This record gives sequence, C-alpha cells and structure tokens, in this order.
Amino acid sequence: MPTHIAVVYGGSPWISNDDGETWEETALPIRNYSGVSYDPFTATYWFAVYDTGYKGVYKSSDLINLVSVYTDFGVRRPIQVAASNGKISVSCDAAGESANNYYYSADNGATFAVKSIGTTGATNGICYDGASVICSGMNDPPYDPPMPGSFFRGTIGDQLTVTNYRNGNTHGGIFVDNDMLWHAVSSEWLIHAPRSTSFFDVSIATATTKQVMCPAPSNNGILVTVYGDKISRFDPVAKTFTDTNSQIKNWQQIVRVDTLKSLSLYVPRSGSWTKVNELHQGGASWRKDSALYVPNGGAWKEVRG
Repeated sequence: MPTHIAVVYGGSPWISNDDGETWEETALPIRNYSGVSYDPFTATYWFAVYDTGYKGVYKSSDLINLVSVYTDFGVRRPIQVAASNGKISVSCDAAGESANNYYYSADNGATFAVKSIGTTGATNGICYDGASVICSGMNDPPYDPPMPGSFFRGTIGDQLTVTNYRNGNTHGGIFVDNDMLWHAVSSEWLIHAPRSTSFFDVSIATATTKQVMCPAPSNNGILVTVYGDKISRFDPVAKTFTDTNSQIKNWQQIVRVDTLKSLSLYVPRSGSWTKVNELHQGGASWRKDSALYVPNGGAWKEVRG
C-alpha cells in the first residue's frame, strides 16, 4: 500500500511508498489526470481526467486497470476529486457557464448529481472534512490579473455557501489535517490556519516562487505538487521547500493514502480488561466483530452485534 499518490498531465499517476521521498510510476494508462483521491472504505482510487475522448471520473482498485465511471460533464471539465465511504465529489471549471457547480455521488459512483454553489466561476480544490465538503473557487475568465477568489463549505451533497474571500484565484488543492486547513492559492501562496479562525489570514501565508498546485500531509512536513517541477516538501516551521527525489512533471493533485485502522474497545470485567469490539480493514472489504458486556444479576452478560 503506497503512502501517497500524485497525478500529472500527460502521464500515468505516480505513487510513493516512503512518505513522499521517492516516487514510481503506476501501470495506469497515460492520460491528462487532474485529480485523485483514495477511499479506504472501498479500497478504491478515484481519478478526475480531462483528456480528449476520456473526460470524466475513473476508478481503479489495483493501479493497473482504469474503469470509466462517469463522463456526462457536458462542457464542464473535472478538476479534482474527493472520496470517502462511498461518497464522491468532483470539482469542475465553469467552461463558459455562469454556474459554479460540483458533482456528487452518494452511491459509490453509480449515479452523480450536479450540486450548485450559487455563484459564478469555477470550483477547483475539493476535500472532505467530516460531514462537510470544502471547495475553493475563482471567478470567470480571464484570470489575469487575479480576481477575487472564494472559499466554500457545506454539508456533503448539499449546496455550498461562501465562507471566506481572498484577493486571488483560489484554484489550488486543499486538505484538512487534524485541526489545520491547508490550501495553495494562485500558485503563489501556501496558506494554513486553524479552522476556528479566518482561513484567509495572509499573516500566516507563505509566499513561494514555485507554481504550487496542491498540498498533502506527510509525517515530515507538507508535500506539495509543483507544476513543471519536482514534488517538494514544505517545512511549516522554517517555511522552506526541499525537492523530493521525484521527476520533473506537470504535477496536479496529490493525496495521502489513508487506510482504516484497527479499533478495539476494552471494558472492565472481573477485575481485568476485556476486549469487546474490534474493527478490521483488509483489502477491498472490511468486517466488524463486536461483543458488549452488560451487568446482569451481579454478573456480566455478553451481548453480540
């Protein structure tokens, strides 16, 4: 199982098995990939592709075979994808339309519906934060000089509402790690803030000459994809970038491949601790074995579910 996966325009996705230090190309077909996500509940990789004849959402369970899932985007172009527990959200640019939309599936990609944000422009970076979907956006073209960007948030599958603004195209990737939210802005800033404060607080932003496309968490700083350069590692304390041992590519979205962890619950029983619940994750499926002990006539009664 890799630790990270990153996609590129004009190539196959790449994976890292060592927290982003070294990278190797997968066997998936060469495409113009713009987005990637991994759903640990279904052990599935999800991709957004914008390529001649192949525009749409695709998936893979083995990083060898690529399966078409949804292609009915009309004139819109899929940008990035977020997946968790069978819920799939896809950001897209406006491509001449006046509506700012994202696509959502509640049934593991069987069906998709267009969800409105209610403003003009394009949705770009997208991720899940518990029960919320978080999305960045920017105004209609042209983008030079930069126009005011937007930051949206709302319940998964519902219409999103604007929560913050910033002068600049907020078109980069976005992710939440613990209680911090990270985002690439206008390919010139890598910003972060506690979710309880104003997200677009430039006092804690980091200016960079790199064309940063998307950040992702790692065990050692923040990994960022850079268009036309190498994947870099950002040190939040020193605020410096260090290139990883990756190739120079037109890198797009990068995500950490999170897996389900074993979870056990212990309760006191007869002067010792007894394990009563356990959750396992294994490959494409997961199972739950549980037992609960309750007081019953001065003793413990086992109740299984």
